[in-house]
Amino acid sequence: MNSDIYETIADALANDGYIILEDVLDFSEELSHYVQTLYHDNVQSFHQAGIGRKSEHHKNETIRKDKILWLSQSNKLEQKYLNWMNELQENLNQLLYLGLKSHEAHFSIYEKGDFYKKHYDAFKHTNLSEKNRILTTVFYLNKNYHDNNRGEIVIYDSDDNILETITPNLGKMLIFLSEKFPHEVLPTETTRLSIAGWFR
Repeated sequence: MNSDIYETIADALANDGYIILEDVLDFSEELSHYVQTLYHDNVQSFHQAGIGRKSEHHKNETIRKDKILWLSQSNKLEQKYLNWMNELQENLNQLLYLGLKSHEAHFSIYEKGDFYKKHYDAFKHTNLSEKNRILTTVFYLNKNYHDNNRGEIVIYDSDDNILETITPNLGKMLIFLSEKFPHEVLPTETTRLSIAGWFR
């Protein structure tokens, strides 16, 4: 990976708090095919996503309807993606002194009609002993996705003004400061694939 990309990301995070990247990984199509096959052959391994943390974690389909599966190092493609995230973590720590300590990510599947209402990724009132989410990444895996498929992610500022409406096309990556931007996923008209991740 060209080291210039990390400086580009760091500059955007420092100035704007978010960045949208195109074609950032050279194995996007492989990942897309892999996730589609995984979901088709092992749908039972994906589970309904919840909201809240620890004792407050629960499922609420009026807020969120996607299904998820956490990434692991057991598959080479998953490992390749997680390794890139580790490189991103190391470089952003060097460039921005963010103190990122860990990373987690899951595949996210939205079927037709699924959505995720407006929310922040960083949990409020986190205990000092807990590691809060600092940086969010979303990587899209939807080949031949069209505007009429909907399922866009909408990014807002703190005054509820729309900053970006992003179509989840294959190879696109969104990175933003977790506690700064409320965001939502609009109802989709087709199956929508992505990888959502967080640095703590």
